[in-house]
Amino acid sequence: MLLIRNRLAAMVAVSVVGVVAGVIAVAGPLNPPAGAVSSTYKTLSEVEPRIAINSTNTPGGAGETFLISQPGSYYLTGNITMTSGKQAIGVSVNDVTIDLNGYTITGVSGAGYGVVGYGGVGRIVVRNGSFRAGPLASISVGPDSLVENVTASQTSTSVDAMYVGDRSVVRNCRVSTAGGAVVPGNQCVVEGLSAVNVNTGVHAPSKTDVVVRDCVLVQSGSGYGVSGLHRLVVSRTQMQGFVIGVSGGDQSVVEDCRISNGTIGLISGKSSTLRHIEVLTMASAGVQVSEGSTLEHVDVRSCTDIGINVTNDCVLTRCNVSGSVANGIVAISRNTFVECISAKNTAGSGFVVSDSNIFETCRADENTGDGFNGRFGNVWRDSTARANTGDGIEGSSGTVVLSGRFDTNGNGATVGANIRLTGDAGRIEGNTLISGDFGIQTTSGGNVIIRNSSRNSANSYGGISAGNDVGPIGSAATATSPWANIQY
Repeated sequence: MLLIRNRLAAMVAVSVVGVVAGVIAVAGPLNPPAGAVSSTYKTLSEVEPRIAINSTNTPGGAGETFLISQPGSYYLTGNITMTSGKQAIGVSVNDVTIDLNGYTITGVSGAGYGVVGYGGVGRIVVRNGSFRAGPLASISVGPDSLVENVTASQTSTSVDAMYVGDRSVVRNCRVSTAGGAVVPGNQCVVEGLSAVNVNTGVHAPSKTDVVVRDCVLVQSGSGYGVSGLHRLVVSRTQMQGFVIGVSGGDQSVVEDCRISNGTIGLISGKSSTLRHIEVLTMASAGVQVSEGSTLEHVDVRSCTDIGINVTNDCVLTRCNVSGSVANGIVAISRNTFVECISAKNTAGSGFVVSDSNIFETCRADENTGDGFNGRFGNVWRDSTARANTGDGIEGSSGTVVLSGRFDTNGNGATVGANIRLTGDAGRIEGNTLISGDFGIQTTSGGNVIIRNSSRNSANSYGGISAGNDVGPIGSAATATSPWANIQY
């Protein structure tokens, strides 16, 4: 037993010696190598590879507090209070980045711009800070520039906040108390802008290919929410209180927007596209669009003038107007309406059109005037008009009304009809007529009137003038002609 214990003790001793020897074997030298000692730390320029904006690095001149005259990346180290008669930061070269570093540039009476690119120099980046009480614009930079994460508040709503040149981007900025929040050049993008108490949100009435998206714009008294010339694009944006919410030229696109509490909701030029737009409570018109345009899911409510006004060759799908103090939807010629509704317009008709328009499954209810009022060659298929003060449909020569439902129209002080024709060469076929002063009324001959059914009208077919081709009138039980008009 003693022998075993001695052997174990010897083995442990050998192991400990081996470990210690191993540790000693890998240890480094105790003395440093010969020669000068060199630093293992980074230089200040390596830690912060930018240039501080100060009187040493960026000394100003007679016109500015600080002047950047070499390309590079610059940053603020503290707040700046401007000097009367001077810009805060002037830039005289392209390719400059200015990080405001969370600090604020504060204006004083008589001061100039916050950051300005002299002579229109561009490729300037301004980010991450604030401008306050500037008597002139907070930022004015040339083409191909970027302004992001900047807050600007001017001294009054007569002073614009930001000017950017062609092909520039303004991103995630906030503006208050200014004339124009952003005044962009051609082919600019403004996204994530929040502007409150401004005369104009994005103001580019003579510029093309401007894109505005994901913005919230609230006005103080006059001006545009967004304005641009041709190919303006506005998406996912809210505009409130502007004289004109959106004003665009030809080939403009406006989608997923809400425009409220202004004078005119939206104006656009030829071949424009409007999708998923809500226009509410306008002191004048809701939407005005030129020829060849497409409107989808445009909802207009509570305007004191026309709800939707289009010219020629437009297509309107699932557009709704209600509560206008005028006609709901007005058009000229060769337009197509699909599943559109115009209702409860208090001083006009639901739809008023000129010539050669087509209506598919549309509805006009409870309007003070007619449900539908058209001139020559209009076609209504599967459409409905109910409880309008005037006629359900009034059309002139060449009118076609097929498979519609017209109920209790002509319910005002004057005598009205569910369907009224004032010309010839029309066709009224397969319609359901309920109540009303007249089921069908005509003022001239030369029309075909077949396969309709009328119930409870004071005079279902008695208003049809001589000279029309009218299918036999009687009950379904006694009718023998396939062209019979049913009265029940």
